[in-house]
Amino acid sequence: MFNFKFSVFQKLIILLSAILITVGGLVLIKPDTKEQSYDDTTLNLKPLSNLELASPLKIVTEDEQIKLQEEVKININTATVDELTTVPGIGEATARAIVEYREKNRKEDEPVFYKLSDLEKVPRMGEKKIEKLSQYLTVGWGVMQLEKEKSINIEEKEDKININTADVIKLQDLPGIGPKTAENIIKYRETKQFEKIEDIMNVPRIGPTRFEKIKDKITVGEEMEKLLKKKSLTKPKKVEKINLNKATMEELITLPGIGEQTAKNIIEYRTELKKFRSLEDLLEIPGFGEKKLEKIRPYVEVK
Repeated sequence: MFNFKFSVFQKLIILLSAILITVGGLVLIKPDTKEQSYDDTTLNLKPLSNLELASPLKIVTEDEQIKLQEEVKININTATVDELTTVPGIGEATARAIVEYREKNRKEDEPVFYKLSDLEKVPRMGEKKIEKLSQYLTVGWGVMQLEKEKSINIEEKEDKININTADVIKLQDLPGIGPKTAENIIKYRETKQFEKIEDIMNVPRIGPTRFEKIKDKITVGEEMEKLLKKKSLTKPKKVEKINLNKATMEELITLPGIGEQTAKNIIEYRTELKKFRSLEDLLEIPGFGEKKLEKIRPYVEVK
């Protein structure tokens, strides 16, 4: 076999080389004690030391879960024809029918569809079809919240006692209302319906203190509220009268029965007379009779 002979110098070189190789190997395999981070090409993890253990875990509420689910659905209040046709079961004709109905019935700042069942008003959309599509469609989270608030308000109203219709027994459910006071309420409304809840203080034995205890538990009823709202809308506006001593031609011809020629006659007469002293002075103008004066009387004045 081989018979190697090494000089002392060569042996020293070999020994040093062995030592360097050994030390170098230890350095190469020494574990990195520094914190390591991994990018997306590895495990996409971070070492435990970097986790924010002190921050609390976020709890997702039921409403937030529903909101997330609704946001991925197609909103029938805003979707285009192309977006609607991506829904299984909705062809182009049905999509166009939905959009056309929506555009035809659109009101400013108001959605057309408040709930999915409103789609029944659209041609080609029946109850069963809407039920199948409900997993893909939504009216929008904001609209759903509005409907939720509305239903809560309705429930609150239903819980209240209608002082225009409740019987003696029901009225006694109110705090501080006994049989005698309940009878007084019914006697009062037989002559005059309650228009607002504050009217109940006109009933004997019910003053401001007792009213404070029951005001959140009573209502005059939805029908009365609608009636009062209608009254307020139809209430005649105050007429702004025209001063005959200052009126222009344009203002005078807006009066009933006053044409351009009559308006000129009024201005000429006023210029000669310098001032109208009363509305009856108009009778001095040619062609101006009692009937015409009565027609314009509500709209004119003399100052």
